Amino acid sequence: KSDPAWANIRIAMLSNFSTAYNVVSISLAVPIISYMYPDSTDKEKTVCSSVLIVGMIVGQVLGGMLGDMLGRHRALTVVVLLQIMASFMSALSNEIIIWLGEGTTATT
Repeated sequence: KSDPAWANIRIAMLSNFSTAYNVVSISLAVPIISYMYPDSTDKEKTVCSSVLIVGMIVGQVLGGMLGDMLGRHRALTVVVLLQIMASFMSALSNEIIIWLGEGTTATT
């Protein structure tokens, strides 16, 4: 059997990687939005970044509660699947809906 302490370390590493990846991704997305929609205002670009942060806050609270109910490993599995589904939905619908899944991975 594997050491539970190492399992927790791997879970923490995965959730931190996922969080960092998506925070960096928004900094790449804003210039792309500016290029694709040249008429977009600074306010609209700021809202895109702010929605990610607000979603992370909400997701952290919900992810913490989910982690308490299911345990870290199961909670991380659930929220990573949520994030994957939201990524596909985002790609297919041209909407940014990944924020909730991102916030929950930050706390599990």
